[in-house]
Amino acid sequence: MNRYTGMDRITAERSLSDMEARNYRIIHTDIIRNNYLQIRKTLPDEVRTLAVVKSDAYGHGAYEVSRTVLAAGADMLAVATAGEGTELREKGITAPILVLSAVTGYDVRDAILNHLIQTVCSADMVHMCEKISAETGTEFLVLMI
Repeated sequence: MNRYTGMDRITAERSLSDMEARNYRIIHTDIIRNNYLQIRKTLPDEVRTLAVVKSDAYGHGAYEVSRTVLAAGADMLAVATAGEGTELREKGITAPILVLSAVTGYDVRDAILNHLIQTVCSADMVHMCEKISAETGTEFLVLMI
């Protein structure tokens, strides 16, 4: 809790050396929560929501923002790469995660093993997913574009 305002916050420091912090960021998760809830209020109840947390939630901290919006009611998350989704899984995020970039041979195995929804845009990509799925015994989901 921020002792001055009573707001929850996430503070991350980056330093050029261990001795001297050069800059920092303060992320008010209560404001992120409120922003999500304001948007949610404008939508019909049956509409599901997807929070985009790619690129470290645009510098706000993907894990912290993910926890905040999921607790506020978001149904799923979206990330840019399978690596970003894997990081969220490793930190305990269990909600559905869509990988916005197209699946590649490099990251398809990690994406399937971490139950990430893959974006595919060709039959070859689907076959690649099917092959890894059969090898690992893991089901997979795809978004076809």
